Amino acid sequence: MLESEDPVKGAGVVVEVAPSVSTECPFPSAHKRLVRRMDWRIMPILSAMYFLSALDRSNIGNAKVAGMNTDIGISDAQYSTAVSIVYATYLPFMLPGVLLMMRCFNDKKREYLGCMVALWSLVSTFTMFASGYGSLLACRLLLGLFEASFFTSISLIISDFYFQSELSQRVSYLFAASAFSSAFGGLIGTGITKISSGLAPWRYIYLIEGLLSFAGSFWMMFGMPNTPEEVAHGEEEMRVL
Repeated sequence: MLESEDPVKGAGVVVEVAPSVSTECPFPSAHKRLVRRMDWRIMPILSAMYFLSALDRSNIGNAKVAGMNTDIGISDAQYSTAVSIVYATYLPFMLPGVLLMMRCFNDKKREYLGCMVALWSLVSTFTMFASGYGSLLACRLLLGLFEASFFTSISLIISDFYFQSELSQRVSYLFAASAFSSAFGGLIGTGITKISSGLAPWRYIYLIEGLLSFAGSFWMMFGMPNTPEEVAHGEEEMRVL
């Protein structure tokens, strides 16, 4: 059987093969140190803030169990509307909030996110003063507005600090924080309702959890680095970036 001749070779075409490019970091030990430092410096803050975000968004369920519906005189249908209406502002303002951070606060991301946490925590705290259906809806709409771009913003920040191959694991920490919020939010709410004082138990839920988030906003503002260069130590780690 005759072997077929390579048409490219037969035509006298010279094919140059590009040398393989190594994707490994030239400073593996420095890279590991830098990633470890970022994990300790960045991810606890972002995970904790996302935990609080999910907690403040879902604590209305614990408030209902603690007697909110009866106190402010709303029906189950009105309660269901209040639960879901948060997404009427959450979804439309998700992208504009990220664009605002990128264009106006690109070098002040931690201040921007810290203010975002402070604003939604104040809304959550002042929900304790809701006296009727209208005021509850207003609080939920404002909560959705101020939380809207938080997840997308911190996901974008993570991509600034980590290589692409490291992103999935770090974003999974955020989903784990949200899951922990769902798992332990009820326990936290139950513990708060045991407080016996002049306020209704559901008001204490909003007060304490809102103030907890407000305290977290200072951690975000003063503990979160704005750039990877603020985390790197030494020439080798700077060259990794």
